[in-house]
Amino acid sequence: MRFVSLALGFGALALLSFAAACSSEGDTPADDGSSSSGASGSSSSGGSSSGGSSSGGSSSGGSSSGGSSSGGSSSGGVDPNDPGPAPTRTCAINKNASGYFKLQSPAGEYWARLPNGYDPKAPAPTPLVAVLHGCGDNAQNFLEWGAVPPEVHNTHTYIAIAIENAAKNCWAAADEPRVLAAIDDVAECFWVHRKKVTLGGYSSGGVTAYTVALKNASRFDGLLAYKTGLPGGADALIAGAAWKFPIVHFAATGDGSFNITKVRQDWQKLKDAGFTVETIEKPGDHNGSADDWRIHLLPKAAPWKAP
Repeated sequence: MRFVSLALGFGALALLSFAAACSSEGDTPADDGSSSSGASGSSSSGGSSSGGSSSGGSSSGGSSSGGSSSGGSSSGGVDPNDPGPAPTRTCAINKNASGYFKLQSPAGEYWARLPNGYDPKAPAPTPLVAVLHGCGDNAQNFLEWGAVPPEVHNTHTYIAIAIENAAKNCWAAADEPRVLAAIDDVAECFWVHRKKVTLGGYSSGGVTAYTVALKNASRFDGLLAYKTGLPGGADALIAGAAWKFPIVHFAATGDGSFNITKVRQDWQKLKDAGFTVETIEKPGDHNGSADDWRIHLLPKAAPWKAP
């Protein structure tokens, strides 16, 4: 895809409350050494990490509707307040100067960043945001411009990971196991609050994020969808979802990869099935903007909690 750039705005304050297809998109990321946190970072097609907005995806205009979490209730003897088990192993990591680091699950690599307040020697349950990049981008770069841009380095309170696919380009059905494998792996290294795991994705990664979230709804507190759409066979996936998790879906009215008319149909399909969908429409094309994630998407997950 193209490069994204960042502009300072209102998002940093919102993120403080965080207790925490493929066409043309892209982005890329750089190492020091440490143990229990670490990554490298420069940006390639898709989103850069400084200044303005990447070609496309502007952040003006648009309206927002929906947006509160609904659906889902705890069942059986599950404690809705139980954050799940503490980490079970110490993971050796190599941070870069910006705090990003690469880890390896049994299924493949992923990139991560810890919030400044996280102490591996005295861990506390912490929300997780797991994201999937689009075509032409890679996990390292997407983490750096989308999930944890520089403006929130000192304020984000969630663990963030960006998962890599086999091609380091567009996502395929065969890549789906990499998503849960990375989430399970990072939860062995750090204390991930099991009720506060948010999945997100851009374009091709968004389609896969929808697929994985609908198939494994009990694993997630909600979905952040960016310039993307539902996968093929969505009706069966929607009907089979274990709970109606909240969704925030950001679309560009001039997106040539995910036509806004079709995206609106997707939204209606989800709403008809009982999902709470907050829809955000803004002028722009298929290119990504860090501000869209920092201001319009990431803060929405703060109150979410899985049943």
